[in-house]
Amino acid sequence: MKIKSLKSILPFLDDEDLEELAIKCLENEERSFKDISLKTLLPFLDEDFIYEKLFKHELKENKDVTYMFPFIDDDAYDAFVLNSIENNNFDEKIYSMLPFLDDDTLSKIVKAYLDEEIDIDINRLYPYLDDDDIKKIFKKALND
Repeated sequence: MKIKSLKSILPFLDDEDLEELAIKCLENEERSFKDISLKTLLPFLDEDFIYEKLFKHELKENKDVTYMFPFIDDDAYDAFVLNSIENNNFDEKIYSMLPFLDDDTLSKIVKAYLDEEIDIDINRLYPYLDDDDIKKIFKKALND
């Protein structure tokens, strides 16, 4: 008897097999293998594997990684935002991540904004910024 769907066996696979399947999905432009997509695999994969192997790979390839956020540590938000600044593709998704960013990342956003490297609505960041960053924005506003 032939297995009709790999999906039916996912809950019974060990970590090694699941990771092998995830790597096969990465090798395909559609991020799938047979009837399994990378998104389908995420609930079954280890958080560290998702972050180290999948998230970082996709980030490097400039692919959408936001669907992985529920399955990885908050550090991924910082990595995503810093990558967005570097690649100048800072968009609306960033605003929803602000509560999860560390102070250092927020300061880098402010610096990029002040250096006119990114175009953002700085007003939306104020509740998350420390006093030093707010002071920098204020000084720039006074001098403009």
